[in-house]
Amino acid sequence: QLNMQKTILLNGKLCSTNTLYRFSRYGMYMTKNGQETKSSYQKQALAQWREKPIEHDHIELVINLFFNDKRRRDWDNYHKISGDALNGIVYKDDCQIHKATVTKNYTHGEPCIIIDIIF
Repeated sequence: QLNMQKTILLNGKLCSTNTLYRFSRYGMYMTKNGQETKSSYQKQALAQWREKPIEHDHIELVINLFFNDKRRRDWDNYHKISGDALNGIVYKDDCQIHKATVTKNYTHGEPCIIIDIIF
C-alpha cells in the first residue's frame, strides 16, 4: 500500500540521455558529462533524503521536468539519469519502481527536476 510521499528537487541543466550515455563495441558507458550530472544529482538527493533506501517494491515516481526554453524534446530522454542517481539513496534499485509519470513543464527560472516518491 502506497501511503508515504517525499519530494526530491534536482537543480541543474536537464541533459538528454543521448548526451549522457554512449555505445561502443564493448557496451554502453556513461560520458564525462553523464558522470558529472549523476554525481551532482546524487549529492543533491543525499542532502534531501534523510532515511535509509526504500526496500519494498511498488514505488511510484511522479517526475516533473522543468525546461527554461520551449525547444521540442522527447519526454523519455530526460528522466533516466535522475532515476539512476537515486539508486542506493532513495531506493535500493530502480527495478523497485512499478509506475512513473513524466511531465514536461516550462519555467522562466532555472531548469530542474522535481520528483515525488510515493511508497
